[in-house]
Amino acid sequence: MKHLCAVLGLMPLPATLRYDGSPLSRIRAQAVCDAKAMYSAGIRDIMVQNIGDLPMLQNVSVDTVASMTMICTAVRDALPADCKMGISVLMNDGAAALAIAEAVGADYIRTKIYVGAMIGASGIEYGCMDSVLALKLKLNSKVKIWTDVHDRTGTPLANVTLHDACEQAIYKGLCDVLIITGKNPDESLFMIDQVKADFPNVPVYLGGGAKPDNLALNLRHCDGVIVGSYLKTDGVIDHPLDPQRMSAFVGAWNELN
Repeated sequence: MKHLCAVLGLMPLPATLRYDGSPLSRIRAQAVCDAKAMYSAGIRDIMVQNIGDLPMLQNVSVDTVASMTMICTAVRDALPADCKMGISVLMNDGAAALAIAEAVGADYIRTKIYVGAMIGASGIEYGCMDSVLALKLKLNSKVKIWTDVHDRTGTPLANVTLHDACEQAIYKGLCDVLIITGKNPDESLFMIDQVKADFPNVPVYLGGGAKPDNLALNLRHCDGVIVGSYLKTDGVIDHPLDPQRMSAFVGAWNELN
């Protein structure tokens, strides 16, 4: 059975550049509304992400953790028990995501850089493996770890192969799911095939670029997909949900699964 996860992007939170002054109650209500719409459309795994925040920090402030915990609690309470829930704190605060996940009863976290280091828009961005595992031990946490490897938004700092980075994430970082996204659709599938061949027992998900017209091809290569931008108006990740796009995507998914 293939796995479908949809990204629920939050409105910009307080103390970020795009924040428009909306009270947290308004941001929470919108998140709950979006979660219910996704569930009604047939989606059974929803990942909450602070996609509207700029700057995106490697370690977010305590007010972001508090705001996301309050919002994610409402989302979790609004969703039936059969819906999985994940937490992703951008840019790459895995420990904050794990703390929120434990507090709200989420099932997993997503980290953008878990092992090694990448060169991104803001410079060197470091893996968060040690902080995540230390907190996981402290909390005796059963929250699963999904992690991107060689994500398209950055370039590895050193000459670390895709194989070696995945091996580190699995055996040193104890991750549960590998997420692969190349800089274009062909590169994504090429990378996924490499990872599936080298690590056949670890789920490998496509992290971006899924659309109704390429789902069949993608699902021949990966174990699941994470969809975000396609579900939004004009296909832009921080725009509102588009019911027609969501219906088209879920309809295509159901035909294949």
